[in-house]
Amino acid sequence: IDVRNIMIKMLEDKYCRNHPLISDLYKENGYTEFRMKEYDSAIEYYNNALNIWKEMYGNSHEEIAKLYMKLGKCYNEKQDYDKALEIYNKAREVFSNIYADSNDKSDKNEDTLAQVYDEIGKIYNTKGDDEKAIEYFRKARRRYNSMTGDFFDNSKSSLRKIAKIQHDIGDLKSAVSNLKASRENAYNPTHSGLYYGGYNDYGSSRSLYKAGNFYLRDGEVDNALST
Repeated sequence: IDVRNIMIKMLEDKYCRNHPLISDLYKENGYTEFRMKEYDSAIEYYNNALNIWKEMYGNSHEEIAKLYMKLGKCYNEKQDYDKALEIYNKAREVFSNIYADSNDKSDKNEDTLAQVYDEIGKIYNTKGDDEKAIEYFRKARRRYNSMTGDFFDNSKSSLRKIAKIQHDIGDLKSAVSNLKASRENAYNPTHSGLYYGGYNDYGSSRSLYKAGNFYLRDGEVDNALST
């Protein structure tokens, strides 16, 4: 970090403060501090990087949204969930605006938005807002599905998260239904030459195992044995 700070000072003297290389150095410092669990310091570095990009591009650059994502993770680790939600929603707005104005409809864009929705869903889940958590996990799953269909693990993971919440709130039928759906969607026979799962797929087996556990917890032994 000390070396990067010296480099930042040299670049500021040679060019100006608003230079992408300086932003990159701030971002690397932020990542180092995040790994060391120094979240306040990481937030400071990420904000420095963010301010440079905002001065150059306003609110219309993908890097700005990515920095919001990093800041959201810092606040999440600090257990400041309301602030984390605020920051993740800023990332969502920037990503949505960029992609709405762009002709680039690539899988990368869908995946990025899906990740934002997933992070928001996890925070609502932590806060105990089951309805909102399910809403955002479903949004994440729709984004993942638009890229790859139901048979990749990100989509199945969204279903499993939804199922866990449904079980916890006593909706066993919906929980098991979603777990079984995540198992059934593990295999897509149209992609010949590529193996995505099937009955031996780890994700499929995990889904069935969880479904059986759900039945056992609720005293439904026969259903557990047949799952």
